Amino acid sequence: MLGREKHGNTTLSTTYCLSHLIAGPVLHHKEMMPQFAHPETYRFSWDNMTIGLTIFTIGLFKTDFIGQTESLMVLHKANW
Repeated sequence: MLGREKHGNTTLSTTYCLSHLIAGPVLHHKEMMPQFAHPETYRFSWDNMTIGLTIFTIGLFKTDFIGQTESLMVLHKANW
């Protein structure tokens, strides 16, 4: 059982840390693993869903509207 738990922890650590390696600071294993021991982590929450969709929508808006508008202005100034 110990080997299976270790493999599970490694998988959780890899999948959780990958996004942080790309988008943010590196987390130490002992800082993040305790949260996976709590059953609340695996329960669906409408509050968390709402927060996540709000952050996603803000990021989508920033990418599509602000980023596309700025890229069009740059292309226009470069006479493309």
